[in-house]
Amino acid sequence: MSTKGVIRNSGTFLGATPTDADGNFRQAVIEQQWRNYLITNDLECLAQICEHADYFGNQQIGKELASVFRNKNRRKKGYETELEWVWADRFYKSLDNDRDWAGAPDDAKRVRVFDLLGIKGDDRIMWAERFRKWQAARSKVG
Repeated sequence: MSTKGVIRNSGTFLGATPTDADGNFRQAVIEQQWRNYLITNDLECLAQICEHADYFGNQQIGKELASVFRNKNRRKKGYETELEWVWADRFYKSLDNDRDWAGAPDDAKRVRVFDLLGIKGDDRIMWAERFRKWQAARSKVG
């Protein structure tokens, strides 16, 4: 991940405050933080954009949106979206083509999938069980 052109700060643009009457400085802050976000995918950049944007004069909106982006518990660790489950399913099916795993029990394959995806310990057993339920529900649908 390249950080070329990224400006790190603590809530303001290069230590200044966005108080220009014509709003040009605020626009520069927003544009720079957007570029930072595209480079780093850091949600703090989006939080700073929210803080500096003008929501029809209501600054509370920007503060509230920024707090949502800064909330570390916003997304739980694991596989929650359909696309993530599909990728796990592809890993699972690829084990059938691996000679070492061809005759292995399904439960062992499911645990191995989450081991390959970086989920360790008891968590991988929990996710393997959720994955089994997802596969069962999906096979009923079609």
